Amino acid sequence: MNSTEIESKMVLFSDFDLTLFFREDEVKTEENIKAIEKWRDNGNQFCIVTGRSFRSITEHFPKIKDICDYYIVDGGSIVLNKNGELLRAFYFDPTVVAGVVEFSKSFPEIPATYYYTPNSEDADYKTENVTKLRLWFADVSLLGAMAAKIREAFPVFAFTLDAGQPTHKALAGRKGFIEIVPNQFGKSNAISFLQQEANIATSNIVTVGDGLNDYEMVRDFNGFAIKGSELANDFKDLKTTESISTLIRSML
Repeated sequence: MNSTEIESKMVLFSDFDLTLFFREDEVKTEENIKAIEKWRDNGNQFCIVTGRSFRSITEHFPKIKDICDYYIVDGGSIVLNKNGELLRAFYFDPTVVAGVVEFSKSFPEIPATYYYTPNSEDADYKTENVTKLRLWFADVSLLGAMAAKIREAFPVFAFTLDAGQPTHKALAGRKGFIEIVPNQFGKSNAISFLQQEANIATSNIVTVGDGLNDYEMVRDFNGFAIKGSELANDFKDLKTTESISTLIRSML
């Protein structure tokens, strides 16, 4: 495939949870999947962009493997091709990881900390290069203030997510987490990397998301916020769409 053919493709970059995938609404999820299949049948490409790990989305939602041409996972720290092969990993400065870990000990509630690498979801930050951290807490009311303190103290992008009740036994009682990636390696910057890697014209990129951690990619790359989402409610200037399926129908 020559560069002209690559540049002619439209590429849709989409968040996963509450944009493509709805745990409590299988019908809506299936509508989105069918729309993406039609999008790709028309010669376009699709990339998931999520804070989840590659293992998480492929194990909990195997259908994702049938519709993705690329994966941007771990909040933008890891970029993979359609076969799950690593294209690029963006790592923390080890001193920053150690600093965040030590800093977290000053919080009212000591977090359960997980360190992510391209091959592990529970790495040892002292011996491995880390792409993402998650600090898990029982009291979600504390998360916003804690994330703000982390952002002030370190060169990181930290945001909060309410996880409900995680299934991992080690996280019993933990209901939400702060997700942390290096501030220069968020979702938008990962898209920029992939744009150069795959020679994708900016005019051929469309993004869609629902969360505050989707803001930069939606702002930077012809993006849409899901109507009624936290992203749409907090940033009234963004274009909105009802769903991925609605957005795709408008573009085909």
